Amino acid sequence: MRRWLLLILLAVLVAGVYVRMPARFAAFALEDRLDPMALDDIHGTAWDGDSRHTWWGDWPVGHMRWQADSLSALGGTIRANLQFDMPKNQRMRMHVEQRLRILEVTALRADLVGDALRKVFLRAELLPIGTVHLDVERARFDDGIPVALRGRATWRQATLIGPRTRLPYYLGDLKIDFRVDRPGIVFGTIHDVGGAMQVAGNMSADAIGFRIELHFVPRDPQLAQGLTRLGRAQPDGSRLLILQDAWWWKRQHD
Repeated sequence: MRRWLLLILLAVLVAGVYVRMPARFAAFALEDRLDPMALDDIHGTAWDGDSRHTWWGDWPVGHMRWQADSLSALGGTIRANLQFDMPKNQRMRMHVEQRLRILEVTALRADLVGDALRKVFLRAELLPIGTVHLDVERARFDDGIPVALRGRATWRQATLIGPRTRLPYYLGDLKIDFRVDRPGIVFGTIHDVGGAMQVAGNMSADAIGFRIELHFVPRDPQLAQGLTRLGRAQPDGSRLLILQDAWWWKRQHD
């Protein structure tokens, strides 16, 4: 009887330690599986905690909270809801699930400022402003390689500011739909949803970097003069802007 009582007490103790496991254990797991994420000023437990200062590379993503399923973790599957309260009233939330090499992200919703796209336009010396809403239904990664993706983004009041023009380039509202057709390569199409500027383009991204091609045609001919410094003139009268670069975090670690 005493042996059974001792075993029960030991089980209760182990369960209590497991449930109250420090948040630092979850932070190690998140940093390992969501590289280049870094967490600091960590509180709570491994199953219900937060990081007051969180970065994705050198991009501050603010205060992150997580709620994880402690029972599924016993079976080797990590399931967690993540929520980010970011600078400039930006927000993002998602559900992540990982087992062995497979990481799946679902229900990712984000409201960002246009400045979140700064790295994309950096080499073209253009500053993006406006607001960006991101909606990813499902993203699946096998050992870090994207193998499935369904998502879209809306860049509202898309505007570019250049160093050699006194007036901004107003592009209206843009829609971006992206997917994975081949493992490791993300494809996307870009188009406007009305307004003074007709915008059409495509994008591709892989482990090396990204390439975006954007064609601009003003619906009002009087606006054509204002585009003379945006991209290159094309025979059909449109302007072509090409944005391409290696991933900024890859460059930092090479």
